[in-house]
Amino acid sequence: MLREHAPETPVVVDSIDLHFLRNSRRRFVNGNVLSSEDGVEAIRELNVYAEADRVLAVSRKEATLIDDFLARPGHTLALPLIEYLHPPPKVLKERRGLLFIGNFRHHPNLEGLRWLCREVFPRLGPSFLAEHPLTVVGNDLTSQMVREFEREVRGVQWVGWVPEIEPYLLRAQVAVVPLLTGAGTKRKLIQSLMLGTPSVTTSIGAEGLDLVPERHVLVADNASDFAVAIVRLVSDATLWSHLAAEGAAYTRAKHGPEAARVAVDQLLELRRGDSPRSKDGLTRGG
Repeated sequence: MLREHAPETPVVVDSIDLHFLRNSRRRFVNGNVLSSEDGVEAIRELNVYAEADRVLAVSRKEATLIDDFLARPGHTLALPLIEYLHPPPKVLKERRGLLFIGNFRHHPNLEGLRWLCREVFPRLGPSFLAEHPLTVVGNDLTSQMVREFEREVRGVQWVGWVPEIEPYLLRAQVAVVPLLTGAGTKRKLIQSLMLGTPSVTTSIGAEGLDLVPERHVLVADNASDFAVAIVRLVSDATLWSHLAAEGAAYTRAKHGPEAARVAVDQLLELRRGDSPRSKDGLTRGG
């Protein structure tokens, strides 16, 4: 309809994150294979990107991946997730406990919380959670989910949906982002670091953000290492303060409002040519 009624208008598709990538990871990490239905969805997604004049991705990694699939270098712009969180971070002595954030309509969040409760926390023991309780915040946390987890772990405060996440991030000593699958970049990790809340995550959780392990964040991809990383952060005040300062400075520089200006300026200069598609699939303006 856009092409028919506004043929001169550039069409830009915001990918948010790559569904076909997230879906493939979910299938394979659980020992399954892709189905013909998965293939149809992936084709539909890639065709949308191909028909657009420009595509937006949340990281250079996914921008490059889209361009590789379409064989069109420069077709996709990396536009980072932007946050406006600037209250003064609270110091270590004002914080306590662990925090998990996730929209539970989104499978990777439920999968990550299950892994945390079933694989990571048993390595820490009940006395650890008694001293450093976990708070779980997120949309669509059902009573059935809570009952499932309460059979396996104690020392968890099940909060669910909240109108604002900042107070919880500012009270927590450590944010945990134990994602095993997914795609895109993780806003909850950006928010945590921007508010000076040191975080433990996985490679999937940190992907696309160009974070430096041990400088901005702790990264662990198996349950034993993840448990060790949590213990390190709650017991080492020097490490905690270092990650809090470096993580906040980095995310405010990379994900503050000014970080998006270059990509947005390029989009505002975009023009369509006389034909529906230029020779290389897009028209550059300016």
